[in-house]
Amino acid sequence: MDIAKGLKAIASQPRLSILQLLKNPSANFAAQPVGDLATDGVTGTALMKKLGCTAPTLSEHMGALLEVGFIESKRVSRWVLYKRDEGRIEQFLREFNAAI
Repeated sequence: MDIAKGLKAIASQPRLSILQLLKNPSANFAAQPVGDLATDGVTGTALMKKLGCTAPTLSEHMGALLEVGFIESKRVSRWVLYKRDEGRIEQFLREFNAAI
């Protein structure tokens, strides 16, 4: 993984908040119309409400996190669900710690 790209992706308070919220989705979000929060992920709509942002803003943040692999997305019907990729985050942290 490119450590600089990973750092750039998380060099934003909203993106850090997204990762923190998705770490324990059952505690941070109400039940949703599709999918299981922990297994399938959280809807973009729920994330927008929690962050108080617009769809284009959320899309920009999610794009940055998706690009480095910190989150995964899955389409279910008309919703897009997001969840953390714990393996990718752990890999980034190992590589970052080894580099400094």
